[in-house]
Amino acid sequence: MSNNFTTYTIQGSNTTKCIYGAPLSVINLYRYLDNKGYNIAKVRNTKVRYGKTVGNCMTGFHFGLVSVYKENAKPKKQTSFGNTLQLTEYNNLSILRLPRNVDIEYVLRAIDKLEDKYTQPSFLDRIRSWLPQVA
Repeated sequence: MSNNFTTYTIQGSNTTKCIYGAPLSVINLYRYLDNKGYNIAKVRNTKVRYGKTVGNCMTGFHFGLVSVYKENAKPKKQTSFGNTLQLTEYNNLSILRLPRNVDIEYVLRAIDKLEDKYTQPSFLDRIRSWLPQVA
């Protein structure tokens, strides 16, 4: 584990901490991200990223220091942690990586910005929905 970051997983391991031993604010953030359907969440210290990335397994959404990832509907390869999630109260989130000095409010605001940007239909999408369907 890096000295500047803590990585939480459901059960913990040699390199991660169990989410059940985390501070209540971190547990609540974990639950919130899980309920939103994210599989991985990372908060960085310095490097900022914006936008969306699409890979073979996951789609990443980035806003500032926060990146969250969702498994693709039809991934080209399967993630290694997919089957173990059904055994716990958490159905989606499997990894949460936070800097030791994390500002939970900042993370929540960033998630709200991501949700606004990527879950709302774009202007072009709205126009397309008004046009008649062409066979």
